[in-house]
Amino acid sequence: MKNWLTDNLLKIKEALFKTRSVLDTDQVAIEKIHIDLNEDYYESILEKLIKSDIGFDLSNKIVSELKNEIKSENIEKAELNIKIKEIVRTLLGQSVNKLLNKISLIPEQLNIFLVVGVNGSGKTTSIGKLAKKFKDDGHKVLIAAADTFRAAAENQLLIWSEKAQVDIYSPEGIKKPDAVVYGAIEKAKNEKYDLLIVDTAGRLHSQVNLMEELKKINTIIDKNAATSKKENLIVIDASIGQNAITQAELFQKAIGLSGIVLAKLDSSSKGGVVLNIMSKLSLPVKFIGTGEQIDDIAEFTFDEYLEGLIA
Repeated sequence: MKNWLTDNLLKIKEALFKTRSVLDTDQVAIEKIHIDLNEDYYESILEKLIKSDIGFDLSNKIVSELKNEIKSENIEKAELNIKIKEIVRTLLGQSVNKLLNKISLIPEQLNIFLVVGVNGSGKTTSIGKLAKKFKDDGHKVLIAAADTFRAAAENQLLIWSEKAQVDIYSPEGIKKPDAVVYGAIEKAKNEKYDLLIVDTAGRLHSQVNLMEELKKINTIIDKNAATSKKENLIVIDASIGQNAITQAELFQKAIGLSGIVLAKLDSSSKGGVVLNIMSKLSLPVKFIGTGEQIDDIAEFTFDEYLEGLIA
């Protein structure tokens, strides 16, 4: 079993490199640099926070608190970063404390992840990474290919299941997604799988029929795996920033969500969107995609994320 604690922090720090560049908070670059905290500098801080997609409201609160708490006009930049982290912890402390981030599988019974998200968000890749992570943790994992609307979806999922070295349920001749999920649940129960990960078609709120199909899948799971621990996870592309919140709200309304998998964080300079999500939604980030390889996934913890964001 891997040392996920150490590995996690390193992956998160590496994935947030582009966002740190926007925020100008890299420890190597700021050591012992003094700055004058005048009104222009406060404006520049606000601009950087907004560019990283922390959001205007939360960014404005952070800068306002800085003005209230820092009395000296001259300060070391490293000290300023420490103060910003303290303020963020205070502002989001209530949200952080009430949201349980870590996913723990219940032993000796079937656990189910229903994974949703729009096409191009990194959903299939994230499923492969999750399958590999939980397999490496010693669990028996099955993936259900319930995206029957897109011709290439099954092939893509098959490739990732082979990379993860886990089984896939993709029966020939069955085109109804809810029927695929029903069959996958029966297989998972009969063959004593620990975790079933269900892929679904990429949906937008305008695609009414696909959203209704998603609701059917959710109902099938609730009826046929009533004793299973279920996570409804949405995969969101970190690079889309503010739009991530809109997507989460739409899927939350359709089926109810238990958490977020934030994909493509390594390719984005908008990693501050995590704080924006936590500020606006009562929805925890569960995992972060930190690269293109199958092992490039990290469990989200607030303190590690904050250390990666602000050195």
